[in-house]
Amino acid sequence: YLDRYNTKFADSLNNVGIRLDAVGRYREALEATEEAVAIYRGLADIEPDRYNTKFAASLNNLGAYLWSVGRYREALKATEEAVAIYRGLADIEPDRYNTKFAASLNNLGTYLRSVGRYREALETTVEAATIRRGLADIEPGRYRPDLASSLDNLGVDLQRVGRYREALETTVEAATIRRGLADIEPDRHRPDLADSLNNVGIRLDAVGRYREALEAAEEAVAIYRGLADIEPDRHRPDLADSLNNLGIRLDAVGRYREALEATEEAVAIYRGLADIEPDRHNPDLANSLTSLGNCLEKAHDIEGALVARREALAVWKACSENDPQGYEARYRTEVARLSQQLTLLGRHDEAVTLGLHPPDSPTCRTNNA
Repeated sequence: YLDRYNTKFADSLNNVGIRLDAVGRYREALEATEEAVAIYRGLADIEPDRYNTKFAASLNNLGAYLWSVGRYREALKATEEAVAIYRGLADIEPDRYNTKFAASLNNLGTYLRSVGRYREALETTVEAATIRRGLADIEPGRYRPDLASSLDNLGVDLQRVGRYREALETTVEAATIRRGLADIEPDRHRPDLADSLNNVGIRLDAVGRYREALEAAEEAVAIYRGLADIEPDRHRPDLADSLNNLGIRLDAVGRYREALEATEEAVAIYRGLADIEPDRHNPDLANSLTSLGNCLEKAHDIEGALVARREALAVWKACSENDPQGYEARYRTEVARLSQQLTLLGRHDEAVTLGLHPPDSPTCRTNNA
C-alpha cells in the first residue's frame, strides 16, 4: 500500500514539475522534481525492473531543470545517471526505449558541452543523432523534429572541435527540416527554426560566408522578435541571444553602427533578465557586454568601450564567485585581456591596479549574495 501511495505521489510531483517548467517557474519545477527523484530512487532500489523507467524519466527532467537555473554540473550528473539507466533499458527493449534514450543523450551532450568536455559531447550527440535518424526513417512525421534537434546540437559540437564544413552541412540540414515543419505548424516549430537559423549564421561565419551569415541572423531575429512580443517571458532570452549574434554578423560586414544598436538592445534585455535570475543570465550578460565593448571601440568610443568591458569583468567575477570551477578561468582571462588593453592605451597604472585588485561593481549580482 505504501509503495502504491509513494508511486502516485511521485508521479504527481513529476507532473507538477513539468507544468511549472512549461510556464517558466523553473525553481519550483526543480523543487517538485527533486522530491520526485528521491521517492523514485527509493522505489527503484527495491524493485528496479518496476521503477527504473520512471526513475530515469524524473532524473532526465531534473537535469533539465537544474540546467535552467544555471546549475550545470549538477544537471550533468543527473543526466549521466538517466542515460546509464536508459542505455540498459534500450539494450533489452530498443523499440520501447530508444526514443527516451536518445532524448537523454541529446541533453547529456548539451551539458557536457557546457562544462568544456567537447569531444565527449560530440560522441554523445553523434549517438543521439544516429538513433533519431533511424527512428525518423521509419516514422518521419513523429521523429523528424527530434532528429533536427540532435542535428542542430551536432553542428555545435562539430564546430567546437574544428570540423567547420561538417558543422555547416549538419546545421543546414536541421534548419531545412525545421523550415518544412514550420511551414505546416508555425506556432509549434518557428522557435526551433529561429534557433537553427541562429546557428546557421554562426556556421556560415566560421567558413567566411559573412553576408549569408548576416541574412540567416536577420531572419532569426525577426522570428524571435515576433515570438517575444507574444510570450516575452519565454522568448526574450532567445531574442537577446539572436540580437547579440546579429551584432557580430553586422560587424563582420562593416556595418558598425547597426552592430552597436543590435548589441545595445541585447545588453538591455540581458540586464533585465540578470536582475531577476543572475545565476542563469549573468554569463550571457557578460558576453554581450564584451561584444558591446568591441562595438563601441569600432565606433571610436574608447571610454565607453572600457566602461562596458569593466562591467563585463565585474559580472564574470560574480559568475566566478558563484561557480569557481565553471567560470574562474574565464574571469582570469578577461582580467588579463582588459589589463592588456589598458596597457596598449598607455594607462599603465590602471592596468597594474586591475591585475592586482580587479574591481567589484554594483551591477554584479548573484543569488548567493
